[in-house]
Amino acid sequence: MGSGTFDHILERLILESTMGKLKLSISEDIKIHRIKRTIPGFAAKTVERLWRLVRPSAGSSATDPKPMVGFLYGSQTGNAESLARDAAALAESVGIHILLAALDEIDADDLLGLSEVVFFLSTYGEGDMPDNAELFWETLSGTEAPQFYGLHFGVLALGNKNYRDFCRAGKQVDARLEALGATRLIARLDCDVDFEEPAARWTRDVLALIAGENSLSANLNAGALDAQASARHRSFSAKLVERRRLSGATSDKDIHHLEFGIADSGITYTAGDAVGIRPVNDPELVGAIITWLGFNADALMDGKPLDFILLREREIRNPPVELVHAVAERTVDDNFRAVWQSGDEQALRDFLHGVDVVDLLSWAPPASLSAEDLLQLLKPLTHRCYSIASSPLVAAQSVHLTIGSLRYVRGNRAYRGACSSFLSDRLVKGTGADIFIVPNQNFRLPTDPSTPIIMVGPGTGIAPFRAFLQERQAIGASGRNWLFFGDQHHDSDFIYHDEILNQLRDGVLTRLDLAFSRDQPEKIYVQTRMLENGADLYDWLEQGAFFYLCGDAIRMARDVENALIQVIAQHGGMSNPMAQDYVARMKREKRYLRDVY
Repeated sequence: MGSGTFDHILERLILESTMGKLKLSISEDIKIHRIKRTIPGFAAKTVERLWRLVRPSAGSSATDPKPMVGFLYGSQTGNAESLARDAAALAESVGIHILLAALDEIDADDLLGLSEVVFFLSTYGEGDMPDNAELFWETLSGTEAPQFYGLHFGVLALGNKNYRDFCRAGKQVDARLEALGATRLIARLDCDVDFEEPAARWTRDVLALIAGENSLSANLNAGALDAQASARHRSFSAKLVERRRLSGATSDKDIHHLEFGIADSGITYTAGDAVGIRPVNDPELVGAIITWLGFNADALMDGKPLDFILLREREIRNPPVELVHAVAERTVDDNFRAVWQSGDEQALRDFLHGVDVVDLLSWAPPASLSAEDLLQLLKPLTHRCYSIASSPLVAAQSVHLTIGSLRYVRGNRAYRGACSSFLSDRLVKGTGADIFIVPNQNFRLPTDPSTPIIMVGPGTGIAPFRAFLQERQAIGASGRNWLFFGDQHHDSDFIYHDEILNQLRDGVLTRLDLAFSRDQPEKIYVQTRMLENGADLYDWLEQGAFFYLCGDAIRMARDVENALIQVIAQHGGMSNPMAQDYVARMKREKRYLRDVY
């Protein structure tokens, strides 16, 4: 059966199923394996995709003529996924027939079988699509993308206004769907880091348009979305039970191992998950801001002491765009004024790179903003996410983290990261930090413990792989494990040195390749080692190995992917486009997984 014929049949089945014309029994005795056996030649993934599209929501019948509404997400850290899941659950509760899926679980053609589609899309890195939306976007933006006349859609985009390409992923999908003939159900919403409330309002408006306002009002508690958001980020005050420095005395890095007790918290986690931590700001910075305002620390603002608000509720490390504008209107700093008035956006970004709120306020006369105005301009203090460096099979009563402290000097000031310095410098052992688990379904070990895995994690990117190796050892997994690790210097930056070498000695690690970039005249990185061992690397991939990557998204992750494509092309005898298709197939099969930041 040719692919064109198959696609035509699949499209007809999907369309007829959503129109109530396709009569399928969905009793428990109909399973995907029976469909595969009855219709030879169906690819497993395609059959499963068809099953998802024709199966009903809970409480629906197979012949239910109601159209299906898609709640689709592209999510890097889980925020967009959580919003999509919340929206889909509420939609189902008011009788909407739903399809909930990540964008890498469907094809662009699948949209043709839906009446409305609601997208939840994050942007990460330098305006990039999240990993689980990348292949969908390649198809949607391609010359062979289908037309979507009659499809109604909405897009909720997540981003950060401090970045140039704010909400770029959502904007691109929104514009492309319109160009392909789809009609907006509702205007796109671009959300900044404080997205929960506007996202809840937008979602309720979308559901009202789909279900009908009367139906929605009768069945939906107005605070339901807010309650879901609160439950999602409900934190536990976990005590710091251990902190030790991993970096050597001569290292330029400042990396620490931390352990937080979670006994009696009700918190559970899985290897591959992350922890969200709510930091407490640097008291010195808070004091400088209060002095600039001309207030006392205990001055009450809406019933709370000003220093409490600045310590625990406002972001003071990274100045928001709105505050930059406000200071520009008042500035007495000639350099800032000149850059601002030039209209050169890149020059302004370069000028503001690395500054904090204290710097910014110093360029305006003291107290030229009221405390009330300043607090309104500052963003809420948001949690930071860190990959968990332990397996619950080994550390059930604690979570381990690998924290690299951000430190640098600019002019005559020393700067520190808001959360990393809180964890490494200011949090006292035995005291608590507010934490919660951030599940990462897109970064999991293979379900088959005999599957080989390849892990690339330089620097603090080793954190989830420490968890993976602990887990594989605890369950006695027979699959081979290959780790690529590196940093600047072997003697001072080989973190978890003893653990890793013990795992290599005991056979937990099958292979270990190290890359310390500054121990020799020429720079050597993890991607260098991949290329040097390309034949073996390709052989592992051909034997079904999962390929994992953790670390910097901007440079390292791209360099590693380019090296992976080069290895496949060279040792698989492929052209570069064929090697790229090979990697794309690995992504679709969830064999190429990334935890990048």
